[in-house]
Amino acid sequence: MTGVVLLAAAAVAAGSGRLAAVGIGRGDPDPGGHRFAAIRGAAAGLTPPDASHVVVSVDKSRWGTGGCDGGPAGWTRPTVDVTFDGPDAVPADVEARLSAARWHMVPQDDDPVSGPPSVQPPAGQHRYEPIGPNPYAEFAILSPQVPGGAGHWDLWVTAEPAGEVDHDC
Repeated sequence: MTGVVLLAAAAVAAGSGRLAAVGIGRGDPDPGGHRFAAIRGAAAGLTPPDASHVVVSVDKSRWGTGGCDGGPAGWTRPTVDVTFDGPDAVPADVEARLSAARWHMVPQDDDPVSGPPSVQPPAGQHRYEPIGPNPYAEFAILSPQVPGGAGHWDLWVTAEPAGEVDHDC
């Protein structure tokens, strides 16, 4: 299984291409590639070594048009999304890896009074952030791919782009 995780890490590393031409002249959403390198490293380090059926999707920042409610245009968040199969104990394993990497779980506001159900986190979802300074506003979300369906997991890691941020819904 270690080979699967190494293959996933290689796929994450492969997604390091440069900006799309549509964003030229609007600044660099990731000067020096530091934001993307941080989330790429976090995703590779947080994927459990006994994961199977690992699929890695990589999205670099691109110029967005402003979201569904007509908000301002800007750069989208770079993301690394890792889906995989693993045991029910995956949240505990990921949490131990996060702790070693100086990240921690942060509480999510799932109080129905604070927002509509469409923006509430799904059951079983865990959100993590680095401990201490977080200059790129990185965070990770681990959730079952099917609500209530442990065994199939989705680890999504992202950071805030530099410059104008796309307003998404």
